[in-house]
Amino acid sequence: MKICQLQQQTGRTLYLILNGWSASPELFNQLLDGLSRFITDMQTLAHAAERIDTLLALATVAERFKYVRPVVDDSMELSITEGRHPVVEQMQRD
Repeated sequence: MKICQLQQQTGRTLYLILNGWSASPELFNQLLDGLSRFITDMQTLAHAAERIDTLLALATVAERFKYVRPVVDDSMELSITEGRHPVVEQMQRD
């Protein structure tokens, strides 16, 4: 039910953007009142989109430059084989 209401509010927002806020100040106030109920939901969606965007960007870069995830275990040993540093590597490419 909330998604449907949010879609309706989005449609009203687009109408106001395309036709100018001054054309209908009362509709603008109604829109603000209606959207205020969804602030928490919109913030939750924005945070989820932010995480997805960040993970997708990291995955894209990792795939492009063939980065691999390190193997971590309980031992106290640190062994780096063919180690690379992303910043140094990029500076050397330029």
